[in-house]
Amino acid sequence: MGFLEKIIHGLEPLIRFLRDAAQSAKRMFLDFFPDKKHRLMVGAGAGVLVVLIFTAAALSGSSGKNERVEVSDRMRAVIPVEDIFLPDEPDFVPEVLLERERRSIWTEDDSGEYWQDPLKYGEERWREKIEAAIDDYMERIP
Repeated sequence: MGFLEKIIHGLEPLIRFLRDAAQSAKRMFLDFFPDKKHRLMVGAGAGVLVVLIFTAAALSGSSGKNERVEVSDRMRAVIPVEDIFLPDEPDFVPEVLLERERRSIWTEDDSGEYWQDPLKYGEERWREKIEAAIDDYMERIP
């Protein structure tokens, strides 16, 4: 027995109960209104009543205006507007701010703090560094 068959088998008592209840309600209605004329009037009246109820619900639900929903202070406190929307970006690019004025002419004293004489401690130290770098590059070449 498959899954669907088990579900249908389990619902059979409910289906029988609903069918018996509908037949019982039909018999009670026919016993209460034996004349066809009365049955037609009751059915039409029930239909009109249903239409009136739906019309009243539709009219009370919307008044035809676009009403604005008021937001309580509690709801505003939960998420600030600044967190939802990013601020607009500026329409200009800020200028470059230099730390000092650019020099057009350098003197020997000005360049002294940035200059290191390679022969001050001997040429051999620099030669070893250069040869080590060249050997490193040559080893990487296939």
